[in-house]
Amino acid sequence: MNAAMKRVVARSCQGLGVDRILRRLSPGRFVVLMFHRVVSAARLKTSANASLMVAEGTFRRMAETLARRSHCLPLRQALSLAATGARYAKPVVALTFDDGYGDFFEAGFPVLRAFGLPSTMFLATGFLDHPDRFFWWDAVEDFFAGPRDLERFAGASLPEAFWRELSAVSQTPSLASTAAFIRGPLRRLDPRARSRFLRMLPVRADRRPAMLSWEQVRAMAASGLVDFAAHGVTHPLLDEMEPGSALEEVAASKRRIEEETGRPVTSFAYPAGRIPSYYREMLAQAGIDLAVSTRFGPNDARSDPLLLRRVDARFCCPDEVFDPAYFMAVCSGCLDWLHVLREARHALVG
Repeated sequence: MNAAMKRVVARSCQGLGVDRILRRLSPGRFVVLMFHRVVSAARLKTSANASLMVAEGTFRRMAETLARRSHCLPLRQALSLAATGARYAKPVVALTFDDGYGDFFEAGFPVLRAFGLPSTMFLATGFLDHPDRFFWWDAVEDFFAGPRDLERFAGASLPEAFWRELSAVSQTPSLASTAAFIRGPLRRLDPRARSRFLRMLPVRADRRPAMLSWEQVRAMAASGLVDFAAHGVTHPLLDEMEPGSALEEVAASKRRIEEETGRPVTSFAYPAGRIPSYYREMLAQAGIDLAVSTRFGPNDARSDPLLLRRVDARFCCPDEVFDPAYFMAVCSGCLDWLHVLREARHALVG
């Protein structure tokens, strides 16, 4: 379904009162919106990682709309109220941000403060502690944007098919081809080969996107509007790790935030939404009792607190156009059925 048709369906659902019916049928329903970065419109248009970004102007309009037309609650409060089976006159929404990019302090937090909106930031703590550490998607984007010396990977023992993909993108890199490489061949690569490739990427610390500082974290925590939670140390794909190593990633991230903020950390976001089979034991041992995934959908009184679903904020802006009615239709659940169908189709194909 194209963007224009989605907007028509969303407006029709609201006009017919479907959103109100959905809230009555799903006691305690709430939506967790997922953000990563808030950037300038110019940056959004020139990044291969635009799928992780929302433009500053769009974010302000989202915040203004939520302040007027929703109950925007801290994540843990939304979950606690859901357990009571409460019904609401307005959609209940919780805001989350992943990773810990510095633009949250510069462009995101001031907007949240202006509208009094609470949020949760999931920090990948190692990137705050080590200025030369890149998220792998940023490192790959930077590599294709600069001199592309493929000889540096000669000793990496990379599969032939991956080499072909790498060579093709290197010859004529574009935003689209770089994005496709990051989310396609690189993600599909064997974990050990991927690790070798990423270790060989050039490190240019001056080109790394700014991360939050611990001073900024403490200031925002003191405001009472931002709850800081764990997201691992190195943003690992936990389902590719041994249980002991995965547990240390979660526990070390939690400890680091507690050291810096002086506040308990009991929430977690699975990096890249990758959930290991042993997640319950891992989170219990780490002292985590709330965790969010990247799986699309709302939550309610029946939701597993260790497998909470989220809605990518960019889904709320088809074709980069912000429509308040469409945004609230998504938050109200009017388009949930599209993703139920998509998940069913993927299950059949898989």
